[in-house]
Amino acid sequence: MTNFLTSADVKAMPREVFNWRLVLATGSACMAGSLFGFDTGNIGGIIVLPSFKETFGLTANGPNAYQAPNLSANIVTALQAGAVLGALLAYTSADRLGRRWTLIVGAVVFLIGCILQLIARLSTLYAGRVISGIATGLCSVVAPMYISETSPKAIRGAMTTCFNLIIVTSLSLAFWINYAVSTWSNPSNKQWRIPMAIQMIPGGLLFIGMILQKESPRYLISHDRSDEAIQNLTYYRQLPADHPFVAIEVAEITESVKAEMLAVKGSSVFSLCKEVITVPANRRRYILAFTLQIFQQMTGTNAINYFAPSIFASVGLTGTSTSLLATGVYGIVKVCTTVVYASLIIDNVGRRKPLMTGAVIQACCLLYLTIFVKLATIETGQVSAGGYVGVVAIYIYAFGWSFGWSVVPWVVPSEIFPNRIRAICMSSIFAWQWLLNFAITRATPYMMLNLDKWGAYLIFAVFTFASAIWAFFFLPELKGRSIESTDRLFEQSAFTMLKRAYPTEEEKTLDLSPRDKALEAASGTTHHIEESPARREDIV
Repeated sequence: MTNFLTSADVKAMPREVFNWRLVLATGSACMAGSLFGFDTGNIGGIIVLPSFKETFGLTANGPNAYQAPNLSANIVTALQAGAVLGALLAYTSADRLGRRWTLIVGAVVFLIGCILQLIARLSTLYAGRVISGIATGLCSVVAPMYISETSPKAIRGAMTTCFNLIIVTSLSLAFWINYAVSTWSNPSNKQWRIPMAIQMIPGGLLFIGMILQKESPRYLISHDRSDEAIQNLTYYRQLPADHPFVAIEVAEITESVKAEMLAVKGSSVFSLCKEVITVPANRRRYILAFTLQIFQQMTGTNAINYFAPSIFASVGLTGTSTSLLATGVYGIVKVCTTVVYASLIIDNVGRRKPLMTGAVIQACCLLYLTIFVKLATIETGQVSAGGYVGVVAIYIYAFGWSFGWSVVPWVVPSEIFPNRIRAICMSSIFAWQWLLNFAITRATPYMMLNLDKWGAYLIFAVFTFASAIWAFFFLPELKGRSIESTDRLFEQSAFTMLKRAYPTEEEKTLDLSPRDKALEAASGTTHHIEESPARREDIV
């Protein structure tokens, strides 16, 4: 098995391309993933801290004790509610302000939201989380776009995957920060304010980092600023403008942008939405991408991320510090597995088989938790042998999640939509993702309370088993598939997808070059560029 550093395309690249400027640009934009990761890991641990409960009246004798589950759910999900709006605004903002300035503005908005969250007033906390959510949703869409547009195509997939890696790394760090403050013997408001304030660090790094960066060449070319685009490209490649590597990359970006602009020329938002619904091939693409978002959320991963301490308590781990320690280990498992998946699996094995395998692993672990929590007698302060197996099951669940549902719902939508409808589809799909995240996270406390915990695990287990079955019949393998082959996938009924799931050797080599496609589109020949997806290397 090989990785991206040993591929022939990478070896053929000039050594100057691998430089600190590229690393800094990618690292700066990846801080946008840290906004989401830190909050996801932070808030679930913060709401169970004694000092937080005391401040907001959520203790057993507090004024808000009777509605504690409802308030906890509201506090957690306020960010996702804002993120839905942010995701919907992303493509408009990225087109009008540019990728770089959108991320800068997003960082400022996020920092404002973080400051409001430090004020010990419930209404202000809600407002701060919604504002931070808008920034998080906005940056979660635009940051991968910026990374993909500034990275060389041979390592573009690996660079973009760093965004997901930063998410799970920040998630893990937040878990451990919560554990550290939970061990304080004399907790005060600092106990919850410190982990809440620490998330301002990635927000500040995003702001400072993007201030120092340059706009993506693709954006500049699409706005008739080619000279500036060439300057920025030579900056990031550390090569002269007349170098063949730079000249070829500029030509490819220019042709791709021209094709995309030709595809959407004269189209309104309404006409594009109508095209998504009425054209069968486009409708199949959208349903596939939307279904991926549903199953990702219904595997229960974000429910566990946000309420991990309560999840561990359900198998017998009592005490705030103990459950937060177990949560920290859960984060480490996610980080390590995601590194293996990103570096060795996704570009070698593909997306389909790892996802099905990971889903089955997840479902089996959830099924064990269902049976154990239903049948076992859990005594306070004591963890049985079955309880320890339950803890291990949660860690194995994280292992399975990282091999499929962690990355695939982000990657596949970027690979299947044609240029003509790509922007509007991607924006709405990720808005759906945040909305579903909101719905599941909002419902989890009530599911855990009203279904005696085991019922929630059973629901997640059933959906996760169903996701593996669905993937077997309806999810195609996109690794190694040519653009023309991807088009053909969606021309026939989804019920025939199983027979066409893997590309043949012929289908791997059907593509014309971007220059040939542009020439054909201009001359009116039979190849319709508006019905072809953007080049995958320009996206992921």
